[in-house]
Amino acid sequence: NPDIAAVSSHLARPPLPWPECLPILFLRHPILRAQSVYNFTRTDASQPFHDVAREESFAGFVRWALDSRGGVVIRDYQVTHLSDASFRDDCILDARTTPEDLEQACDLLGEWGLVGIVESYAASAELIQRAYGPRLPELNFEVTWQNRTQTVVRTLDEQLDKIRASLGQPLFNELVSRNSLDLALYQFGLTLFNKVCKTYGIGAESAIGVLR
Repeated sequence: NPDIAAVSSHLARPPLPWPECLPILFLRHPILRAQSVYNFTRTDASQPFHDVAREESFAGFVRWALDSRGGVVIRDYQVTHLSDASFRDDCILDARTTPEDLEQACDLLGEWGLVGIVESYAASAELIQRAYGPRLPELNFEVTWQNRTQTVVRTLDEQLDKIRASLGQPLFNELVSRNSLDLALYQFGLTLFNKVCKTYGIGAESAIGVLR
């Protein structure tokens, strides 16, 4: 369709449909993402597994997700989504990621040469504007909050500490372990992000913390 200039989707997966496409992709810290998935699923009745999220606490939802087929959405999901892992089975719910999938996802980001980081959203928006603006004169990537549930700005470590307290240390450790590939992808993306921001003279906020 020659009239389409852009397509946005949470479910779009690589490869890009044609070489001239300019990808806009955001990575999110997988532990923070798990809580966001819970909050969104709990409040939106149209989401799969809404009943589970509505009836369970965050800890109960994470326990269910780590033990069930449907919980793939918070188990190394970003590596799953950016690799062949999402296509190997008849249903993405059955996907299981491998180190080779992580390598494929990292290679993809390296090939694209640009990634946004949710925890550094303003800097990401500025980076995408500077990188793509010359080729897309009508692009106006402004920071506008439409779906924000957090009203108090906390550091990454503060947010992780809050999640750890909510889940308890054993369950928190298990969630971290089940997202080891996503954490590695996030670190790779963050390194790429900071490098490209430096190239464009953008002061990228530090988004990474230490998982204690």
